Amino acid sequence: MSGPDEPPRLFDPDGLPVHPYADGRVPRVAGSDTSAAAADSIEPNLRTKQAIVLGLIRAAGAGGMTNDEVQIATGWLHQTVTARRCELEHAGLVADSGRRRPTRTGRMAAVIVALEHART
Repeated sequence: MSGPDEPPRLFDPDGLPVHPYADGRVPRVAGSDTSAAAADSIEPNLRTKQAIVLGLIRAAGAGGMTNDEVQIATGWLHQTVTARRCELEHAGLVADSGRRRPTRTGRMAAVIVALEHART
């Protein structure tokens, strides 16, 4: 597991998944039954979905991917892709490359790369 001065990691040293949230639960809005239901529904597949997003971004190499491109590749909703990418970014596994690319709607989006391809 990560030490107190290290960012959280998706996998522990043995390659086993580590939950990205300190309390081991997906965040939810206090007092919201719909937020709790959504958090509970993603929990069983959370790490698998993170691993899929990370695998796609790593496979893209230095070219990276936008959230929209990950959405196209997976067929998942925008909210699902964005949440998993944010978790990976928080864990220090992916980062904004500083480059922008158009989405399907023509709007510019951040190109996300695996940390090994991020600018230092």
